[in-house]
Order: sequence, then structure tokens, then C-alpha cells
Amino acid sequence: MVDRAAVVTQIDTILKAVSVPNFQGYYVGEPIKISSYPAVAFWYTGDSEPDEGRKTLGNTMVQENFLIRCYFPLVASPSIKKNVDLAIWNAVRNISAGLYGDANLSALVTDLDVGDAVVDWMQWNSGAVSRIVTIPLELKDLEAETITP
Repeated sequence: MVDRAAVVTQIDTILKAVSVPNFQGYYVGEPIKISSYPAVAFWYTGDSEPDEGRKTLGNTMVQENFLIRCYFPLVASPSIKKNVDLAIWNAVRNISAGLYGDANLSALVTDLDVGDAVVDWMQWNSGAVSRIVTIPLELKDLEAETITP
């Protein structure tokens, strides 16, 4: 069985190692509010059946699902908006590279898949607007649980 706390710590470590863009906030769990700086968060969204099927002769296989979301607060300046688009592109590429660079999360899972990034807008309760990037993360644990006879 996977060490769940270690998996969360490893994902957090990988995201904190992304140097471009310069995230100034890091959250484990979906944030309720974000300050006026770029931030990244991730949280668990549930499990599903892996593409490989659910069971082998001795193990139950599990796919654990997470969402990674980057937040880029907007300011009404054309040059800053241009910089935000570049930061979004860098975030998508560098987060993906960081995760695939440690595709088994230091031997904690069998493999992982980084899904397609989706860029959107988000308005907070305060009225502030952020550009957001949502990146699905699927962790494959092909030996999650031993089946005992």
C-alpha cells in the first residue's frame, strides 16, 4: 500500500521546484482565497479504475486522481497580461516536465499521467479576477492492495 502522506509531500516538492513561473504561494488543498501573486495548489479528487484494469492475480490496482491549479491574478495592463500568458505557458510545460521527471514519485507509485491543461478565468468572491490553469494528474498504483485468499 502506498504511503499517502509521502505522495502528497513528493507532489508538493515537485511543484515547489518549478522556478519559472515564480510561484509565491503553494497550497495543498483547494484555496479559498488567493493573494495578488501567482500561486499553485493541488488536491485529491478521488480514485478510478486504471486503464490496465482493476485486478491482477494478487493485487488490486488503483488510479488516484488529483487536480493541480495555478492562479495568476490579473491587472489591467497590456504588458502584465502578456507576461501572464507567458507565465501560464511556462507553468504548463514546467509542471509537466517536473512530474514526468519523477514519474514514479520516488518509487511511491507505479507511474503517473499528466492530463491536458485547461486555461480559464476565475472571479473570486472579492471581485478579483485570476487566469487559472487546471492540470489533471493521475497516479497509477498497480500494486495498491494485496488480495488475500
